[in-house]
Amino acid sequence: MRVLQFELYKKTGGIESFLLNLNSYLYGKVECEVICPFTSSSDEPSFNKIGTKVIKITGLRDVTRYTKQINEIMRNGNYDIVHMNKCSAINIIPVIIAYKNGIPIIIHSHNSMTRIGILGLPIHMFNRWIVGYLSQSNLACSEIAGKWMFGNRKCTVIKNGIDTDRYLFNPMDRVSIRKGLKIPDETIVFTNLGDLRKQKNPIGLINIFNEISKKIDAVLLVVGDGVYREEMLGLVKKYKLDNRVVFLGHRQDISTILCAVDCLLMPSLYEGLPMSCIEAQASGAKLFLANTISDETKVTEHVFWFSLKQSYEEIAAFITANCSQLSEDDRKTDNLIVKRKGFDYKIMAQSIYENYCDIANKRRQ
Repeated sequence: MRVLQFELYKKTGGIESFLLNLNSYLYGKVECEVICPFTSSSDEPSFNKIGTKVIKITGLRDVTRYTKQINEIMRNGNYDIVHMNKCSAINIIPVIIAYKNGIPIIIHSHNSMTRIGILGLPIHMFNRWIVGYLSQSNLACSEIAGKWMFGNRKCTVIKNGIDTDRYLFNPMDRVSIRKGLKIPDETIVFTNLGDLRKQKNPIGLINIFNEISKKIDAVLLVVGDGVYREEMLGLVKKYKLDNRVVFLGHRQDISTILCAVDCLLMPSLYEGLPMSCIEAQASGAKLFLANTISDETKVTEHVFWFSLKQSYEEIAAFITANCSQLSEDDRKTDNLIVKRKGFDYKIMAQSIYENYCDIANKRRQ
């Protein structure tokens, strides 16, 4: 069975992590190839290791060449399925091309909203009707992500899975990371994972942490990069937090960093079911999340919610009242809870594999 998957970004994100976990499980069962509309992807070596070919094409800015290349790939690739992983229905060119080439389509929603702007919303709302009509299978990582992509159409929710064993709390990693960053063990360490873009509310993140730092001994590890980095650095300097906020950039050792962390702080403007939240819970960290994030994110009992309508001072007061460090036993117990509630990638990947087989078998009949 051959499956063409869409698509990789330049840097690791939720969809990239999802596809890596999925394809590592499918290795030897399904021949997967994945589209990357960029000249390079930081994840290409990882995909190559698990037998997934990364096909780099022209980006959407050159829409004529983009369309032509995708059509050639689908026409000549002998694919059984095209698996579209989407955060919105703005770009449905690959969906239409797959349909015209007679290839069954899976539409897989990974977000509850995205950066599409006022003009983009009506396009999304119209296009989601088209993709719902053309697809053979509608999948979503959460109920709210399903509503965003498919409206009232039927879809199957498959929880995004992670390698829960990889995220099991390791006290030696905690000591190593903290020692390298010169962070005392008693300091409460917060982190935020992901691209520094508007959706993630990076300016709100710094403002909240500024208030937290006034109340307790705390450090913030910012893992990721993006257009808001310079503005964040400016705020850090303004608040004199240079020794309290550490910008780590894009990292491949998230599971190790999370062992050094006590709390994930995510004041996002909107989210579906963020993979980083599942990873953090598997590591046994506490989560402090804006209530704009889907309540399906809560897996363990150590998830706390705040409203972005509250002042930064009020949010910080709530967080500092609940951010005490968990014991090693509690953190390892949380890892078991995440696994038992179906967030291990093997459960997710088996469900999608069965979906692949069902569609491919129907096509052959």
